[in-house]
Amino acid sequence: RCVCIVGDPLNRREHSEKTNIGTAKIDLDLMRDGSMKQKLETLMYLSTLLKGKIIADRMKVIGECESPPSRAYLLLMEAVVVLLSPQSLFRDPQKNIRSISWQGTRRLLLQAERLQGSLVAVNIFEIPGHNLSVLRMYVTHDDWPKVNEIGRRDILLWLLHTWVKTTVSFASELKEAGGMPDTLSTQNPPNLFESVITVRTTFHNENGSGKDDWKFAYNEIVLSFLQETFCYKHTVNIDNSEYDVSMYYGHDKIFFFTQNPVNMTMVMGTTDLDKIDSLLAPNSVDLREGKKMPPPETHEDMFSRLSDLIVLHRNGKPGSGVLSIECKRKTNILLRETRRISGHVVFITASEDGTGELRYKIYVPLFSRSIELVVTEQMLFGLLRNADSRFETNQLQSSDAMSLLVPVTDRLKIIPNYKT
Repeated sequence: RCVCIVGDPLNRREHSEKTNIGTAKIDLDLMRDGSMKQKLETLMYLSTLLKGKIIADRMKVIGECESPPSRAYLLLMEAVVVLLSPQSLFRDPQKNIRSISWQGTRRLLLQAERLQGSLVAVNIFEIPGHNLSVLRMYVTHDDWPKVNEIGRRDILLWLLHTWVKTTVSFASELKEAGGMPDTLSTQNPPNLFESVITVRTTFHNENGSGKDDWKFAYNEIVLSFLQETFCYKHTVNIDNSEYDVSMYYGHDKIFFFTQNPVNMTMVMGTTDLDKIDSLLAPNSVDLREGKKMPPPETHEDMFSRLSDLIVLHRNGKPGSGVLSIECKRKTNILLRETRRISGHVVFITASEDGTGELRYKIYVPLFSRSIELVVTEQMLFGLLRNADSRFETNQLQSSDAMSLLVPVTDRLKIIPNYKT
């Protein structure tokens, strides 16, 4: 299988502190057109800034001026008009009549919201060749704003200057490279790609509207590489709703896929293969209650049992919010009580995951905080050093959850303590 993964041209970067958004530098250095990609991401970032209310207010202030604040402002706004009017032909900036140019510019600035929409809608991929030549004359003009003189003292001047100059630079490189390449698809080039997946960095509110999210693309990428592995499909009833769940085995993991019914996006979850035993094997509570099942003999049997353990979560209100899927063991509650730990009054719920593996869910009402702790075999081994040999050693060495419950619960601590 050959899968092509492409980045959307409208992907953007953020300011330097947010390095998780945008193409990584190590990848940009390896790309033949890395410089263009970097400028493109910068332009998409600048477009989000151009739509801000602060920028609109500043445009209206400048639009009220009878004369241009500076020659640099006037020249810059002329270049903006060139970009906004691809259907028109423009002259050398030296031949324009400045006073007439400013009167037209004022009208644009006073209709700030409309101007903002027009700026964001500029097709930076198809700037006419003649106008691009004129724009190069603008950005090399003696009166063109100097970055070291602007600084951030005039946010509108800085933003428009950076946007125009980056647009001209990007368009020039694109023209030298031969223009926009053909769009890749499963038909172009023919018989090469099994699928073409576009990764978009669109950001949503918690309702997750739309499919253009990088997580959706990531799930599609993983699913495309699992198509030739073993697959088990099952309909699961969760919270009185039917979900079609596809389960795949590959790369030492079990992958779960389902569709979010709110926006029809793909949701993915994984479970490591070495955790299957703790999910399916009977624990001490099951054995005590006589619920002993033989291990699964086939993949179908294993997946069928795992499908009964699938749980869906939302981080928002019912019927909305980001949906996540996981495989979680059904457990019986061994302990539910209120007690004081490290000075904090807490509500404790304890259950057993695998054999002798206690899971604590602790809620601290004073701070509205939830804490979850899984007590592993390594943790129990550490408790043995300070165990009372008369009463606790045998309990801590037991694989019986009820025997472990008292000594482990008595040793729970919350850091920092209440006084701290």
